[in-house]
Amino acid sequence: GSGGLNAATGLTFGSDGHLYVSNQIGDSILKYDGTTGAFISTFVSAGSGGLNAPVALIFRPDGYLYVGSYNSDSILRYNATTGAFAGTFVAAGSGGLNGPAAMAWGPDGNLYVADGIYATTSGGLGVLRYHGSSGFPLGTFVPKGSGGLTNAAGLLFGSDGNLYVSSFSTDSVLRYNGTNGAFIDAFIASGS
Repeated sequence: GSGGLNAATGLTFGSDGHLYVSNQIGDSILKYDGTTGAFISTFVSAGSGGLNAPVALIFRPDGYLYVGSYNSDSILRYNATTGAFAGTFVAAGSGGLNGPAAMAWGPDGNLYVADGIYATTSGGLGVLRYHGSSGFPLGTFVPKGSGGLTNAAGLLFGSDGNLYVSSFSTDSVLRYNGTNGAFIDAFIASGS
């Protein structure tokens, strides 16, 4: 792959209009031109801050890029302009975190993390919630099994304020109340 891309798993656009891609096998974050797709540079160097198998990544207006380091079971923070390591936001295993697969900032300002895809044979913990400023664990927002959730792989908050979670092992997208995490329905049923 261009720039050494090997096992691209997560991507996001920065405020600069460029595309940032998690290079899972290369333990780095790569930067590409947001219009042409041309490789620009390695934004976060291999292993920076303990980065190990980055999967999920998301910018936040606070000036940081947050990266789910899958094999180190943590959320790391990097300067959104330079890519320099800025500290650990969620420490390894905090709140039970075991393989962060996806992340979303909630309307409440907190960080929601899909814990599950391949994390354990039992299907991970579901969706975990962390305080938006401190990274302190606030508990499980959507427990595994709720509505059939097994191996949460992706998540986002919809314009309706609800949380949509892809359930990897059941091939479905499930919808939950964005305030209390209660199961609403299978927004996209298995096999659709």
